[in-house]
Amino acid sequence: MKTHSTFDYDLWTTDENGEKKYWTRIKSTGEVSEVSEEIFRYMNSEDKKIRRQVNETIHVSGIVYSLDATNEDGLTLLDTISDPYDLEGSYMLHSLLESFKETLPDSQRLLFTEVFENGQTIQGYAIAHGISGSAAYKVNDKINKKLKKFALGG
Repeated sequence: MKTHSTFDYDLWTTDENGEKKYWTRIKSTGEVSEVSEEIFRYMNSEDKKIRRQVNETIHVSGIVYSLDATNEDGLTLLDTISDPYDLEGSYMLHSLLESFKETLPDSQRLLFTEVFENGQTIQGYAIAHGISGSAAYKVNDKINKKLKKFALGG
């Protein structure tokens, strides 16, 4: 799992024709993606958890730190309080994702692996596999629906 300062993002919602949509933007690349409500909530809770840790660190020390300033090792404050190894969480997430992948047909599993795990864009996946962007997005939508159902225990 990336640390917060390495993988910084913006989160926001929109209301389109009465339907709430959830969005994220990766600050380093500017890439904007619509995400499911569950993913949005998870990202938001992680962001709040990190910010609480930063505030607690600042409160305890009484010194105001710049979140962008680096120490002699080149690490920012967020780097030092974030657990980049989070082994237990990583293992649990990996196990859940592997179980979920087993439920997918081959074509969906391939897109899931390349897009969700390896970070390829959906459009990039479509080009690499010679399919239309709309077809790739439809497969992605099916995966999201299955993932939502899987996450809710259905």
